[in-house]
Amino acid sequence: MLIIKYSDSKNGKEKQRTFIKRKIKRERGVKRENIIILGKVCSLLEINDNIYSTNELERIFKVFSGKIIGKPSIIREFVPEEYRFCYETYYKRAIVSSIIKNFNNNLSGFSVCIRDNDFQLLPEYADLVGKTKKLVFLSERNQNAAIFSQYCFVEYGAYVDFKNLCDTYSHNLFLDFLDIDETGRTFIKLDGKDMLIYPDAEYFITDYELSEVLKVGVPAKIACAAFETKQQEKINWLVN
Repeated sequence: MLIIKYSDSKNGKEKQRTFIKRKIKRERGVKRENIIILGKVCSLLEINDNIYSTNELERIFKVFSGKIIGKPSIIREFVPEEYRFCYETYYKRAIVSSIIKNFNNNLSGFSVCIRDNDFQLLPEYADLVGKTKKLVFLSERNQNAAIFSQYCFVEYGAYVDFKNLCDTYSHNLFLDFLDIDETGRTFIKLDGKDMLIYPDAEYFITDYELSEVLKVGVPAKIACAAFETKQQEKINWLVN
């Protein structure tokens, strides 16, 4: 993981903080420090306006493509979108967990439809299948979808459908994952009526080791997503 720290070149550099197992590396005006967070080796990169357009910075971004976090305003200004950390998958897990907790007593009679254009094998999806009357995904039937369908049939005797088009109002609960914001909250349709739902707070408990990440402006929820503080349950998806 690459953590961006911004220092205003006009006001001088921020005072260095002490990190566990610090190793400083300087490359062509770029200052980078290796640190350990939750057992993972990460890099803390200090940038300012003077080094924004250097080739070295671009090279580092490519190396850490998809694993770059920092203060949102700084990330938006300095880091091209294709290199930024994508928090959506972790948020999906937290939202599905929240739905299970909030509607647990009613899910056995619910038909649930989820729009997910980037379907992945998530244990929370499997938990949902085991509790619902019917589960349909608005998603391409890719390899993950085929594996998931087979798993659910063998483990639960449930048929999970993947469709390109669906009448969302024909389901008791409709969840759209195409627009998740940085807070993780989203709207669902419950029997055709809009309802705001928040992600499961259990997924966003910040470990003390994340304090150094939070100090540079990384939002707590994104920090938890980046370091997956709520780890996925291990599931053998390839059932016989």
